[in-house]
Amino acid sequence: MSTLTWYGDNEGELLSEVGKKQVLIARAGYDDYVIFGDAYKISSGFYGGNDIIMSKAGQVSNNFYGDVFELRDSYGGDDKIFGGGNFSSNLLYGDAHYLSSSSGGNDLIKGGGAGSMNQLLGDALTMDKFGEELSRGGDDILKGGAENSFNYIYGDARYVNETLCGNDILIAGGQYSFNYLFGDSESGGVARGGDDRLESGEGKDYLYGDFFVINENLVRGSDIFVFYANNGTDVIKDFVIGQDKIELSGISGFANFSDLEIAEIDGSSEIRFSADDAIIVASVVGLQAGDFIFS
Repeated sequence: MSTLTWYGDNEGELLSEVGKKQVLIARAGYDDYVIFGDAYKISSGFYGGNDIIMSKAGQVSNNFYGDVFELRDSYGGDDKIFGGGNFSSNLLYGDAHYLSSSSGGNDLIKGGGAGSMNQLLGDALTMDKFGEELSRGGDDILKGGAENSFNYIYGDARYVNETLCGNDILIAGGQYSFNYLFGDSESGGVARGGDDRLESGEGKDYLYGDFFVINENLVRGSDIFVFYANNGTDVIKDFVIGQDKIELSGISGFANFSDLEIAEIDGSSEIRFSADDAIIVASVVGLQAGDFIFS
């Protein structure tokens, strides 16, 4: 098995002010792929191109970067990235591995299904400040893989510091999938969370509107947690009363707050729709009508 590394524009630092619009497709087979939409590095205020990166391969490892490995003092493109299915491992970055004093693009990222392991990052693995400018996350759309996939979805990054996170849409994977959704990041130093939308699927979902690990220097955003019919049993891990909302969409028999039966169990709230479908709002009691949206 070999590893193929591709660059959409050039191997080193991007030489033009704006990257080209590229379509890069990993072919079917048993090779591993590392693909950069533009180059290894963008700096000097340059812009990444609006690229499409996708895999037609199964049982491979895909590391796809919408723009570059390092984005410094520059701007990511608006990219579309699609991981491979059939037991592939997909590590998909909207913009870069490391993003400093830069702005991420508004990217669309989708994981692979059929037993694939997906880690989706709207902007980068790490976002930080280099120089005077803060880093800014793009407004990204991230969707987990289809049936039987494992999805770790980060609206912005795994770690953020001196960062304004984007307003992202995170969508859990399909039936029988396991999903961990983080609206902004796993952890951080000093940062402001975005106003994110987290949509549950038919698998097992754990939803964090902002950060997995919170500290006094991380400011939470105003997030919306969305649930549809046949959601399974899902857990909201960081709901803030008066700031976040729970949206119930198209769940038969539950069109108003008065239709809900909310049980308070061991310091948490359970909203049950059927024997198999429920929402657990961890470490929160006293939910009121104003905490819900019915659509």
